[in-house]
Amino acid sequence: MDFATQEPHDFLKSLFRQLRVFESDHPSFDDLQKLGIKVSQVATVGDELIQFDPCFFLPHPDRLLKKYPVEADPDTPRPTTPPRLNAVPTFDQLVEELQGGNWYRQGLLIQEHIDWQLHTYRNIQPGIYCLWDFGGLRSLYPSYKKGDPQLRSGRAKGWDVKAKLRYSTRNGTFRPHMIISTVADVAVNDTEGLTTPELKAIVNMMLIRVNHRPFRNCHIHPMLVLSFLGPQKGRIIQALYDGEGLTLQHSQLWTFEDPQTAPVELFVRYNLGQPVGLEMSTICVR
Repeated sequence: MDFATQEPHDFLKSLFRQLRVFESDHPSFDDLQKLGIKVSQVATVGDELIQFDPCFFLPHPDRLLKKYPVEADPDTPRPTTPPRLNAVPTFDQLVEELQGGNWYRQGLLIQEHIDWQLHTYRNIQPGIYCLWDFGGLRSLYPSYKKGDPQLRSGRAKGWDVKAKLRYSTRNGTFRPHMIISTVADVAVNDTEGLTTPELKAIVNMMLIRVNHRPFRNCHIHPMLVLSFLGPQKGRIIQALYDGEGLTLQHSQLWTFEDPQTAPVELFVRYNLGQPVGLEMSTICVR
């Protein structure tokens, strides 16, 4: 089949079909080459900036959790506490609760804690009362049609896309960048690369994204992925689809086992990441 007669996003559709029947949770370098996925690990400078190249997402410039501590909401009589914690909003109790849990539950609790940090009350400035207000992000609720890729595995050993975020400006225009958070019931160590559940979540979400009406004619689709796995691990992935191939650059694995070193601040800042480049007017005209 030559390029002129190829179906739109034929590469993604083929990748989706191959991953559906791929059995190993830990694809080898050869597996990734056969799938046509380019994967590389990139460095992080000063535990603050991941060296994606090209870079389509920058973290929020401020150390937000330190600059804007959690405060009691004057309009809410209940105490302000993070999910599944009983007292102060620290990570210590969460780490204690995570001990012995299954990999999916461990990842889910960490993802929920970071989401709570974005939405809990903080006295920032008039009109801004939570970190979420800084991001210029909106939740994406894609409409599903029969045959569309699923955003969760629906099986005991599963994965799930928990948050789907898109950018919009005050005048209502969109940018092709998006951010998702994923949780997977799989264990990893520092010597292993990306897992099959992470690949499935990225490819399935990308297929839905490229068929979303505002972005159907875009040439480049950048996606930032906050990925949570076992045992109490997380990493950040930049996925780039250009219509012909998929390139994934990922950070190191971070651990959330120690409350003093858990990278909650970094994940919050990237969750509020700023899109770089690719204005709609320059990339969506054929």
